[in-house]
This record gives sequence, structure tokens and C-alpha cells, in this order.
Amino acid sequence: MDNKDLIKQYVNTGLKITLNQFSQLSNQDKKTYLRARIIFLKTNMNEYHSNFLQSYELKAMSYEQKKEICESGVTFVCNLNSDILPEELYEIYLNKQFEKHHGLDSVEYKLASNELKKKYIDYKLECFESLSDKFYGLTPDELKQYYLSVLINRGIEISDKYYDDCNLENKKIYLQKIIDREKFISLGKFVYTPDDLKVKYLKLKEKYGIPIYKNEKEWLDNYLNNKNN
Repeated sequence: MDNKDLIKQYVNTGLKITLNQFSQLSNQDKKTYLRARIIFLKTNMNEYHSNFLQSYELKAMSYEQKKEICESGVTFVCNLNSDILPEELYEIYLNKQFEKHHGLDSVEYKLASNELKKKYIDYKLECFESLSDKFYGLTPDELKQYYLSVLINRGIEISDKYYDDCNLENKKIYLQKIIDREKFISLGKFVYTPDDLKVKYLKLKEKYGIPIYKNEKEWLDNYLNNKNN
């Protein structure tokens, strides 16, 4: 069997061919290959990485074929962009990938809608896993607040950076939980705390008989002096 016959066999069975080989096919053979490729991929989704859908294959497909492949759960090996996949198909594809793997890579997470991002966050929280710094950085503020509120209500110690990102309500809850457990916040968190909350925090410490640090006492004295002047 020569190379031409071998490629013809690949075209008819849907086994992957290279971009160079694909480019040399006639328009009719390209259509035949893409139809066979979809069938092959849908029935062999657990095959080796080299059999995953390639960007040149996806780009050559019709809209209906792209939709079919997105709905099937087949994994792409390409950088998704609007030139290859219409925006309305992103969510279909990404949801299917999430259902398959219960996860997304950073590129997929960045492209995902807020609804899907929340699904991903909920899954991580259910597994008692944290968002990586990269994923956290790609998370919109409203979902950051949701994520942080869950951590805070679970009584999990959060970093100074997370505390700085907290909205006023989350900071209030966090401070109250810290006091209830007779613990302290770090100097970094104290710096990131709004003045009115600093006063409430120090009053709570005083109420519970928790020692006030020297730097906290100095800040409170200065604050009260400035307020009275």
C-alpha cells in the first residue's frame, strides 16, 4: 500500500492526518474525512492524545459539525478563539469538558461564563480544595466574594491578600469569627481593615478580654485623637 492509498484509508476511517496531508485533499475528500473524523472521535474518546481534534480540523468544519463535536464531549487540541469556534459554542464545549473531567484548564476557565466558573468553584469547594493563584486571578470579583465567603464561613484562615480582596461584609464576618475563636488577625490584615471595622475589632477584643497589641493601641489612640480634633 503506497502513501496515497494509506491517506485514502485514513480519510475513510477518520484516523488523524497531518495539516499538510489535509491541505492536499480535494474539497470532497476533506468533507469525507471530517465526517469520518467526527464519527471516529465520538466513538474513541479515550484514545491517545494524538487522536484529539486538531485546530485545522475544527476550523474546516461547518457550524453544525462544530456544534455536534462540542456537544459530544470530544477534547480539542488547539487554542480556542472566535476564528475557530463561535462564542455561543464555547459554553457548550466547556460545559461538556467540565462534566467529563470535573475540571478546566486555565485557558478554558478564562473563556468560561460566570455560571460555569461558579460550577467549577463549587466543585473545588465540595472537594475541600482551593483555587490556585492563577485561577483565583482569573475570577471576577463577584465570584471571588462568593468563594471567600464560603472559606470564611467554614472558619478557614485566609491570607492577607484574600482579606484585602474581601468586601466590607466578608471582612465583618471574618473579624467576628476571629474574635469568637479568641484569635487575632495579622498586622497585614489590620492594615487592610477599614477604620470603622478596626475600631469595632479592637472593642470586641477588649470585650472578650483579648490583649490589644501595641501597634493596635497606638493606631486607636491616634484615630480617636484625630477624630476629637
